[in-house]
Amino acid sequence: MGSRTNNLLNISNSPVGVLSKYKLKSMIFVDTNIFLRLLLGDNLHQHRTAKTLFLEGAAGKKKLLTSLVVFFEIYWVLSSYYQKNKSELSSALNKILDMEFISLKERPMIRKAVQLFFETPLCLEDCYNIIFAQSEGAKKLATFDRQLQKHFSQPIRNVHPKDNNTTA
Repeated sequence: MGSRTNNLLNISNSPVGVLSKYKLKSMIFVDTNIFLRLLLGDNLHQHRTAKTLFLEGAAGKKKLLTSLVVFFEIYWVLSSYYQKNKSELSSALNKILDMEFISLKERPMIRKAVQLFFETPLCLEDCYNIIFAQSEGAKKLATFDRQLQKHFSQPIRNVHPKDNNTTA
């Protein structure tokens, strides 16, 4: 049984073992502070480190991903701590969305939410909720917020060519 166990654990001849010889790129999760250092450039060393990471991702040397939570943290920090206005926020958020080499599952919906955020007096969270609800087929919105209700009832247009295959 000992030799059989050793054979089971010896993966050097298995497809996994063969593939590992080619140094598969491991996925790297990019957190909020990495994006902020790149966008703000307020810490030169960290800015350079972040820029290098993103350049390697863009060149296909590293596989990067992030999450919806990180995206909203970036928005929150830029709006609350750094007091960025709506135009500055939209610009910064679109720069992140344009980094298509970073895996972000909700990119098409977020892109629509950022556009709606820029065009309306609503906060980004409300804009995302409108886009999400409509993408899931919601016909009504239960809210006491009249402004949110008003914008929920209006059709949402596609704002990015790559998102034309999605519906609002």
